[in-house]
Amino acid sequence: MSKKGKDYKEGGTYFLNDKNVKINTEEHIDVGDVGIFYASMIHGVDTVSKIQTQNLKKSERWWIGLYSPESDYNLIRKSSNSVLL
Repeated sequence: MSKKGKDYKEGGTYFLNDKNVKINTEEHIDVGDVGIFYASMIHGVDTVSKIQTQNLKKSERWWIGLYSPESDYNLIRKSSNSVLL
């Protein structure tokens, strides 16, 4: 529910291509869009930098992510894990 350049300055979702080059997708996303992709695609989120405004509600990025639709009861399910670099 936010837009790059209006609600935040830099950062956001990216994917890696077959040469491990970051492809930033935020320029192609509009308010209300839904992104659907295979979880096996290598992706991440760069830190979002805020635009300074008087209205703090306008200087945030909103994101809803639905992850690992497979049940936790499946002990051999494939899911991501957090790694600090």
